[in-house]
Amino acid sequence: MEPLQMSVSASPVATLLMLHRGPHEVLRAALPPPERMHPGACTSLLEALACWFQQPLSVALFVDVQAECSGLGLCNNYGVGADTLHYNVRVVEPGGHRGIRLGGVADFSGLRKMARRSWP
Repeated sequence: MEPLQMSVSASPVATLLMLHRGPHEVLRAALPPPERMHPGACTSLLEALACWFQQPLSVALFVDVQAECSGLGLCNNYGVGADTLHYNVRVVEPGGHRGIRLGGVADFSGLRKMARRSWP
């Protein structure tokens, strides 16, 4: 069974999610930004997806660690990603990806490029 890899990027405009199983994109979503969502929404979604696929998720959270990264509930205020039974979060600073800028709500090209660079 191929691993599930979730890429997450949050901005004041939207929260973008992409789920891959191996080379295949199985889910893509553009959701409201963290400040407009229920505090447990993101963690509940990840738990539900892990249960749906019956395997844990590896999550790459693309955030600037200097900024508040705990709005999604996926990392603490020190920038350390959550590690649960259902998912493991790795915080990836966008510093290594300065040339990539995420576009509007429906533009996943930036997140797709960052995900390709982040996942082996």
